[in-house]
Amino acid sequence: MLALNSAPKIGAFFIRERQPVRISSTQIAAQQRNDAVFMRQAISLAWEGTGFVSPNPLVGAVIVKDGQVLAAACHQKYGAEHAEVRAIAAAGANARGATLYCTLEPCCHQGQQPPCTEAIKKSGITRVVIGSRDPNPLVSGKGQAELAAAGIAVTADFLRGECDKLNPIFFHYITTGLPYVALKYAMSLDGKIATCRGDSQWITGAEARSYGHRLRHKYKAVLIGRGTAQADDPLLTARFSGANQPVRIVLDSQLRISPQAKLVETAGEIPTIIATDFLLPFAEKSAASLSKVAQGASAVQSTSTNQAARAEKAQLLEAKGVQILQTELVDGQIAIAPLLKKLAAQKIDSVFVEGGGRVHWSFIESGLVNKVYAFIAPVIIGGAAALTPVEGAGFPILAESWKLQNLESRKLGKDLLLTGEIPSSAAGAPAAENAADSLFFLNSSVTSNNEEKRP
Repeated sequence: MLALNSAPKIGAFFIRERQPVRISSTQIAAQQRNDAVFMRQAISLAWEGTGFVSPNPLVGAVIVKDGQVLAAACHQKYGAEHAEVRAIAAAGANARGATLYCTLEPCCHQGQQPPCTEAIKKSGITRVVIGSRDPNPLVSGKGQAELAAAGIAVTADFLRGECDKLNPIFFHYITTGLPYVALKYAMSLDGKIATCRGDSQWITGAEARSYGHRLRHKYKAVLIGRGTAQADDPLLTARFSGANQPVRIVLDSQLRISPQAKLVETAGEIPTIIATDFLLPFAEKSAASLSKVAQGASAVQSTSTNQAARAEKAQLLEAKGVQILQTELVDGQIAIAPLLKKLAAQKIDSVFVEGGGRVHWSFIESGLVNKVYAFIAPVIIGGAAALTPVEGAGFPILAESWKLQNLESRKLGKDLLLTGEIPSSAAGAPAAENAADSLFFLNSSVTSNNEEKRP
């Protein structure tokens, strides 16, 4: 029997018990610096999917071996291969023994694409560095656990704060089941979005309007009220080369939009939704409508005639490609929460609101706004009757008003853009971190624009 401290001989060699590898603090710091360099490359790549991957998250992946980048990729388009799979395919057999840097926890379930964890395991990658955690219940923690169980070294939560800034929209949509809502308006230094006569073109300059087009590209849908559609007759498109066009939504409870409106005429080319309640069964109308019906047969006949005319108009709009979305009213206005639920069911994960003061207040009052973009021009308009960006009843006392957080500012030509997020305690839903919009906005010229400001 061998003594406890002895080692068996095989030929002239000894088999010795493996000692743990000691890594100095200097080596750890160097490794972390290298990891940060490659993870930030992945973050930069991830932004390239902005506007194209919805309702999926923005993801970047970089594969490194012996300090050299073998492959790098992002998630380019919804339904296409994920970033990890694209990078692994590009690296090929060289991926064996390499490190994968991924801005989001790799998926481990079958969706439109197969699980990324399977591709990672088959590739021979020996280490995975992960930034954000995936809140999707199908993934949450399971992705990294599966990799670790396969013997792959996993470093989680690396530069998590920076990686999280990629996906406030995805995180909100997954955790709440509602679209992320951003409110945008352009106003004068004294808080007016149009003169007393309704003149609003142009309050801000070309740079600010160009930035607005980039925001339309970023969000899945852009929304206005019927009044804005009538007054400005906008297209609501993102006008720069390579832009992804948002779904266009109009709040129109009585279906009064003109069939000749630009939004209607182009609905066959760009998805367009009109949210209305007119299709609700007669018995489900508001108490006010029912009381009018009780006044006499003439009211019934008038209501029936109006309903028939609207039904005919709806058919005309649908023939031009418009989707008529039946929703609910509260105090005669489109109810925001039910509307957002219906939009989420259509995989609309974010809504960019460019309405007038009444529409903006209806969203604020609902408690479902996540972010505000306020473009401020160095002009003074004046006038008690001039329109303001937020109307409605307003908050009765200052203490109840919303104080935005995570404020950022930037100059756009002569104009100033202030952005901020609605605190979760005020909005009634978790507020995500600032999305660092400037990271993906590029210089572009503006061919045309409408600053839709009216209710």
